[in-house]
Amino acid sequence: MLPDDLTPLHVLACVGAMLLAVSIFAGWRDRRNLRREDLDRVSLINWRQIAAVTSIIAIVALSAAAHLWFTA
Repeated sequence: MLPDDLTPLHVLACVGAMLLAVSIFAGWRDRRNLRREDLDRVSLINWRQIAAVTSIIAIVALSAAAHLWFTA
């Protein structure tokens, strides 16, 4: 598939799927960070904020892709 063959539907669906995967990973890391046994070992990355932002963007991208899919 060449870049000229890509439609906005394909781009939005791929971006949404990738962001959904990042969101699931960040949520898993946040849960591990909250349930850690060594309380002195903190994470430098705010996984909760990353999970929230990527979830919102993934929902918007996937809903736009669904809109393009059903109106075509």
